[in-house]
Amino acid sequence: MSDIMASEDDASIDEIEKLGGKSGVIFLIDCRPSMFSESIFNSENVKITKFITALQCFRTVLLNKMTAQQQDLIGLVLFGTASYDPKDKLKNISCLLDLAHPNVDYVKEIDLIISDTNAASLQQNYSSSEQCSLADALWYCSSLFARSGSKFEEKRILLFTDDSDPHSADADQAHKARKRAKDLNQLKISLELLPMGTNFDYSTFYKELVEIVNGSSDTEVDATSKLEELLVRVKRLYFSNRRHAKLKWNLGMGLSLGVSLYTLYREASILPKEPLHRATNEPVRRVKQTYDQEEKEMMYNLEEPELTLLGFKPLTSAKEGLHVGPSSFAYAEETLIEGSKDLMKGLVMQCIAKQKVALCRITSRYRATTKFVYLMPCDETFDSDGNLKTSLGFHVIPVPYYNDTREQKFGEKSPEVTSEVKLLAKNLLTKLKLVFKPSDFENEKLQLFWEHLEALALGYLIPNDV
Repeated sequence: MSDIMASEDDASIDEIEKLGGKSGVIFLIDCRPSMFSESIFNSENVKITKFITALQCFRTVLLNKMTAQQQDLIGLVLFGTASYDPKDKLKNISCLLDLAHPNVDYVKEIDLIISDTNAASLQQNYSSSEQCSLADALWYCSSLFARSGSKFEEKRILLFTDDSDPHSADADQAHKARKRAKDLNQLKISLELLPMGTNFDYSTFYKELVEIVNGSSDTEVDATSKLEELLVRVKRLYFSNRRHAKLKWNLGMGLSLGVSLYTLYREASILPKEPLHRATNEPVRRVKQTYDQEEKEMMYNLEEPELTLLGFKPLTSAKEGLHVGPSSFAYAEETLIEGSKDLMKGLVMQCIAKQKVALCRITSRYRATTKFVYLMPCDETFDSDGNLKTSLGFHVIPVPYYNDTREQKFGEKSPEVTSEVKLLAKNLLTKLKLVFKPSDFENEKLQLFWEHLEALALGYLIPNDV
């Protein structure tokens, strides 16, 4: 499990909340009778209900947020239920878990529901009904975001359903749903569809609805009957890169453009040890010296957060061996300075044409260390299916100081490899049919750590070390 907001200069969770960097997600699950049919295959190739499958996806996201994004909010809403909350006066809608920070109680409640494998019992417990109003369900989700009182950088609704046209016999309800979709667009709430089963026609109703909410839509969304495929889609939809800084790029002569910094990759690591009080089990903070607020401001605010252009150098000067830390990606931020996208595109195109990199000084955020970086241009590219592979922007690569560089001195030379060994290795590699993907190979040490931590937090049996 890796932290999406990865950077050595990242602020703490409290600082992120002050910056409004947290996100909120609501799982909106269809609870009508068809969702309780056993038509989804799990990892053991056993059929389970679509309703339970959606809850397992919710549990996966919930556990990831508990470990990596505790500042975010998550909730669970059911629609198509006979029961409803009298306070909201919206029929066929039930809030199973209110929008809140991820916690152990939510996991235990979901585990209790998932443990019931009887489809008829589940359908009876959650009062499944054929009647539903998608417009009311979307409005209810937007009201949960508003009532939370939190400032969100991102608000998302993940909709799980197996009905490609919920209002085929009611044109008025379909019109209300499209009208509500426009409201979500104005409130900057995105909608992601997770179709379930096999007989799902995306173009019938939801293609237009998703396009109204998000401003764009996929040409086609395939339904799935496998839990693993659905979990991969949920992870791809929700765990997107989140910016860790928003800066002005000072080009000189009074000219600036807005940029957002994203961390694309980071090595996942085990949580650091923290001293706890023996009696209360609360974290212990060691204070060596106390400063007043004015002195703290002077120490921390040495440089204003900014990216400053120092000049341009040949592309060959950015050597791969001079690696001192993870890179970031700078993308144009139009909300900060209007016209940034056009100016960024011009800079990228000129740097690529002239084989240049930009040398800059950067202070990514308040309290961060000032560094020198290379900005390597990256053009927008697409794959054979028309999907975006790389975005237009700059890779921000830290540059080491002279004292940090040295010539490596190796000891004994490596043993000579015979031609027979080379031929054997070549034959072995040519016969391999495995397509390497980092996501296919998990870090066993990390997985074992998180499994033990989850068991301790939830009060379950601790798994074996093997």
